[in-house]
Order: sequence, then structure tokens, then C-alpha cells
Amino acid sequence: HPGFMNYNCDQEEMCSRIKSAVSFFSEKYGLPILPTGDAVQTLRKEAEFDYPNGGASLCRDGYHLTYDIGRFAAGAVWLVTLTGQKISISEFEDFDKTLLSKIISVVNSI
Repeated sequence: HPGFMNYNCDQEEMCSRIKSAVSFFSEKYGLPILPTGDAVQTLRKEAEFDYPNGGASLCRDGYHLTYDIGRFAAGAVWLVTLTGQKISISEFEDFDKTLLSKIISVVNSI
């Protein structure tokens, strides 16, 4: 994506700058922060994704969340953050159990 060059093609720099912008607006308008980006970054480091070999991925194009796993993780962050409700692995049947367990563990720890 051409916009990635704005961050020196560095994912950590991109995330840091996004967090800075989110924090600024959160403080300015007194809004809560939904830590979706933090959860995604944690999952990138802790969960096993094998996208190059046909396995799961959090992103559908290298930047935007996939319609299944990526958006599930983001939605789970919103649910846990806004309601305080924890998620149980038994509630979902369509995902790989190992990956789902990791996602739920990360999200529930928020």
C-alpha cells in the first residue's frame, strides 16, 4: 500500500503513530480507547499465522483485517471493552480452536 511509505515502511512506527493520534483525540474529547490495534499487534506476535502457505491471517491484503479472523478479533475487543463481558471458546464453532483460543485469551486479558 503506498500509504505505508508514510511510516517508513515500518509497522511498529505506523502503530505508534496511530496510537498517538488515537490518544490525542481520546483526551481532547474524553472518549474511551478501544484497544483493537494493541490486540492485533499482540496476536501478530503471539499467534501462529501461516498465510504464505495457505494458513490463517489477520489481514486480507497486508493492511486491512480479514473478514473472518481479523474482524472477529476486532469485534471481540469491542465487546469486551464496551460491556466487560468475557468471551468463551465454546460460543464459536467455525474457527481453528488453537487460534480461537489465542484470540480469546488476548482479548479477555484487555
